[in-house]
Amino acid sequence: MTSDTSLSNNQVSHFKTFGFLILKNLLDHASIDHWRQQIWRELETSLETPETWTKRGGLDGYQYDPPESALVHHPALTSIIQQLGGGAFVPSGGIPITRWARKEKSWQMPKPGHIDAYGGRWLPFMIGATTYLYDVEPGGGAFIFWPCSHHAAHRYFLENPAHVDGSFLRTRNFSWDIFCDNPETGGKEFVAHAGDVVLWHSYPTHEGSININDSPRIAFFARWHHHRRCAPAFRYEIPNDLWKYWAILGEICVLSRIAIILEYQSVRIILVGKEFVIILLTPTFTWQQTCLRECKYWMTNSSFILEHSYNNLK
Repeated sequence: MTSDTSLSNNQVSHFKTFGFLILKNLLDHASIDHWRQQIWRELETSLETPETWTKRGGLDGYQYDPPESALVHHPALTSIIQQLGGGAFVPSGGIPITRWARKEKSWQMPKPGHIDAYGGRWLPFMIGATTYLYDVEPGGGAFIFWPCSHHAAHRYFLENPAHVDGSFLRTRNFSWDIFCDNPETGGKEFVAHAGDVVLWHSYPTHEGSININDSPRIAFFARWHHHRRCAPAFRYEIPNDLWKYWAILGEICVLSRIAIILEYQSVRIILVGKEFVIILLTPTFTWQQTCLRECKYWMTNSSFILEHSYNNLK
């Protein structure tokens, strides 16, 4: 992909539905090679001399050389972030994190995960990106994320808006599982080649994992925040529409509005738990198959949002 890369409608829909999007071979080899040289120089060791490997994990304060070579400024990502944010998302940094080989351990899916983007911690960022400097296989310390969990986090904060400042951490019997509907079984390893990128919404549950393979896992992270993030009204806002401050007003966003204004679109949508029934009120009203499929995705993952919005209209 190049600096004028843009996402397809299907890719945007996937990102909004599942909270992540994997982009194969997004980053060029020259950038990867440049970062490899930088990181080994910083660590004062090399891939070929495992006897000199350190135990440094997160490189807080790491400085890219030159600064504009940072992942957050890579042209292939810049054009995509422009598309998703419409110019409102700005770089907010990100550091390398290394998972060194621990072959004496046995691998298992980490649990629970956690979220980063709430008003009392990172300030609300909008989107993150993760890439690797070397291929990562299963059990190799992959970045773990829980697909669709951004809906659960959004639902939790709609129900508990005062907790967006991080006070949920002090609630009785707190568990990170409140931000994920399937914490035990839903985790997914980002197994990828060097230069592949996973984009992730700021709300999904995610976590690191141990590396039981031979090679260290060296991951670069990047984040983008909204240019209004320091304004208190923005920092602690929980919009009914998860995509209110995004530029991707695709089918899923449109469908959320259709669902809320039921009788005005010649369609009635009835929710029963996570199931839905569409009753067409006029015989001439037709929906394309794609639209119906996206409606099912949205309704399955966002039933609470619809009910919350509808109740606010009463």
